[in-house]
Amino acid sequence: TMADEAIGSADGGTLVDTPLPELLARLDVDRFTGGIELSVGNRTHRMTLVEGRLVKAQLAVPVEPLGRVLVDRGLISAERLDEFLRRQPSAARRLGELLVGEGVIEAAALAEALTEQVRRRLLRLFLAGDGAYRLFPEPGPVEGGLAQPLDPLGVLPEGVRNSMAPDDLEVRLQKRLGGRTATVRRGADWSRLGFTAAEQSACRYLARGSWDAGVFRS
Repeated sequence: TMADEAIGSADGGTLVDTPLPELLARLDVDRFTGGIELSVGNRTHRMTLVEGRLVKAQLAVPVEPLGRVLVDRGLISAERLDEFLRRQPSAARRLGELLVGEGVIEAAALAEALTEQVRRRLLRLFLAGDGAYRLFPEPGPVEGGLAQPLDPLGVLPEGVRNSMAPDDLEVRLQKRLGGRTATVRRGADWSRLGFTAAEQSACRYLARGSWDAGVFRS
């Protein structure tokens, strides 16, 4: 499969040659542990992975704050959140730690909210545009990562659908394949990608052979 190819240079490349979905798929195959730096325009975004799973996502512009995620999930009201945000500077603790410490939310609920926060930030990165990426392998342990690392493959379909019109996706596939063929890996776990039953059936059919870009036309 194309995801099995080497990622160009040892530590970086462009998101035109290796779009974000393809990059994440390849890093999953490699069970990559380390950092990714995405440079788009004059902004730099950073992510950290452990064995291909996402544990941190820091965008150049603060988005999807934890408080918003907690309110969206019904774990705290907006009014009570404002109270804790006012108290947080004097408490000198992270918001999540403060809420768990005072019994407002459970530690397990906080862990799930932090994973959802990273998922939302990853979806934002699909909209960031083309730029360059750099990899920073880190063989040692990652401090402060998620208790429940995010499988980025589960976010790929939503990220692609939200960021690219079907016609544009077809054009990109045509250019990316460049007359070559692609093979769907046999035995792949399609449930990781969040595909529907019909989509999984189509993938099993495609796994029977190699195909050019024409097969992906709607």
